[in-house]
Amino acid sequence: MLLRNGEEVTRGERIAHTTQAAGAYRVEAYLDRRWSPGGNATPWILSNPIALFPPEELAARSRRAEPAPDAAEDVGLLSTARAVVDDFGSGPLRQAWQVDKSPDAEGSIRQHDGSLRFGFALGPGATSHASFCDWTERDLSPYRGLVFRVRSDRPLRFDVQVRTTQGDSAGGVRVWRRSVRSGGEWRWAVVPFASLKTYDGRGGRPDLRHVRGVYLHVDESNLPPASRGTLWIDDLGFGS
Repeated sequence: MLLRNGEEVTRGERIAHTTQAAGAYRVEAYLDRRWSPGGNATPWILSNPIALFPPEELAARSRRAEPAPDAAEDVGLLSTARAVVDDFGSGPLRQAWQVDKSPDAEGSIRQHDGSLRFGFALGPGATSHASFCDWTERDLSPYRGLVFRVRSDRPLRFDVQVRTTQGDSAGGVRVWRRSVRSGGEWRWAVVPFASLKTYDGRGGRPDLRHVRGVYLHVDESNLPPASRGTLWIDDLGFGS
């Protein structure tokens, strides 16, 4: 079976397909039911996707996938005073924390051993994403960056996003981002606001007086489609 953005295009014992339709294509192959336990359709091959996009989309995806310098390099920001947003210790999780995801993705958050646990599962499509966010309006102009501790169930990269209110942008919100790496051991991550870049490529600097939300975001720019994983976040705050 040939799929495009997770939707079936064609199937058969042999497939030859010519297309100019943009999307992420992959193949699924199943064992003959006669050879499968219980007569079920058992997966045999689940291929990696092949991306077919126009040049401008390929360029945008390449920009999003470009790794940013490791956040821990800004040692100066680590040593400054911080306004703690959450240490995820005792008490219930603040209602401000929410999951934001595409329809084909899954995401869940809960407190776990004094940290915030985020479990995610991306869908098979090229635009699948999952985030957890603090959707609170803030004035962050007195601060220089975001500081937190992070670990994950395996080495991976994810995006930290600061979303600001801006009337001439889609939905009235402009997205500023930087990628951060994590692994199996706890480490400090620092995201200076001066290092944030936009998806839209228009440049400029975020208006920190009008922050609408802070996101930790996984998508296809850093992970393959259908990826699953877990992130833990702790001691999140803003450094001055």
